[in-house]
Amino acid sequence: MTPRSRLAVTTGVATTTLLALTACGSIAADSPTDASLEGFCTASAAIDRTAGDFAAGLAEAGTPAGVSQQVRDGFEIYVDALDDKGDEAYDEARNTLAVPRDDVADGDAFISYMTDTCEQYFADRAVAGGDASAP
Repeated sequence: MTPRSRLAVTTGVATTTLLALTACGSIAADSPTDASLEGFCTASAAIDRTAGDFAAGLAEAGTPAGVSQQVRDGFEIYVDALDDKGDEAYDEARNTLAVPRDDVADGDAFISYMTDTCEQYFADRAVAGGDASAP
């Protein structure tokens, strides 16, 4: 699977199901706010995991410096919602992701940021002759 198709799979999650989300704690709240672009995009493309493992990878990477507060809030919502899915396959979990109605705009902002930023990152790597594949 190419980075672009991996990224396309990750982006269809923000508003597929709008359910109430009861957070039991946040793994994303203390995530770094100065992630490298490589670390962030690599974590966002690693979709062959459980939802919980995917969430843990994103939480470990964090967000790059300079993202808006809305994007950061969306990141935390997205990561925590995926973490709640635990051992469910990421592909299945993303289709039933619970996003509180009040947080949809933040979730959409994060998904847009992740999609645009990482598509460009992997395209730039491919043009530069680097390994454009994601783990």
